[in-house]
Amino acid sequence: MVDKKRIFNRIFSLLAVNSILLPSIGVQELKALPISNFDHLEISQSLLDSEPITIAVRKVKNMAGSFAESGEIYGPNGKKINVGFWNKNVEIKLAEYISNALSDTGHFIIVERNRLYDVFNEQSIKGINPKTAIKKNNLTAAKYIVLTTLSNYVPNSSGSRSSSDSRFLVFKSGKDRAKVNTYISLDVRIVNTSTGTIEHSRTIEGITSTVAKADRSGVTLGLANNVSEKQRYDMTATSRALRAAVINVVDYLDCRLYLQDECLDEYKAMDEIRKESTKDTFDLF
Repeated sequence: MVDKKRIFNRIFSLLAVNSILLPSIGVQELKALPISNFDHLEISQSLLDSEPITIAVRKVKNMAGSFAESGEIYGPNGKKINVGFWNKNVEIKLAEYISNALSDTGHFIIVERNRLYDVFNEQSIKGINPKTAIKKNNLTAAKYIVLTTLSNYVPNSSGSRSSSDSRFLVFKSGKDRAKVNTYISLDVRIVNTSTGTIEHSRTIEGITSTVAKADRSGVTLGLANNVSEKQRYDMTATSRALRAAVINVVDYLDCRLYLQDECLDEYKAMDEIRKESTKDTFDLF
């Protein structure tokens, strides 16, 4: 039996996402109508096939090298600043964020793979009521596996710089600022678990900016110069850039695997623009 309520909820969600209104009735008014009003309509096979897709999200791996873990750049005063951030917790957190965001769309069933030991531990608990006992060897198989890697992380401090110093009586202060542009890219691959083939792939990339700071303050008296300096580098911009890249990964997965509507044309157009802009940076001879 066709679950027309689920089908039409799917239609309504698409209408809402794309801000489409029918000629004589709005989305909310249409949604308020009884489902029986649509009994005479034929449901297309594509809508009938729009079941949630079972998917497994693996840990996000660092392929950008040791720079993402412990990289250093030169700050505004020439001193080194640590800009590394990657560790084992990050690869788990990013995978969990992707899983949660995919689940929130309502279009995917997420199967746990990174922490299966928790599932097995629950199954192995003794003294469970037989009526509520968990069935073993009953794990849900994933149709697709999502493999995501951090492919590039390149902070560049060669951007704009500013410096200023001031003095009042014996008090001296100063500050240096350097704009740091950070290029981040994530590679995402969608693997079909039945065939082991990579069905779809995409690179999500972008640039974010932050400021490296060096602040000086102290007292100068004669030959004595008691001025200290404090360096700061805000990693918030990098965290936001990573989160933005992950959001784009989720949007791409939702478009490619579930929606499969005009969003595919948008991604194709973005790919063409990216390819052309990349080719323009390289001169053949």
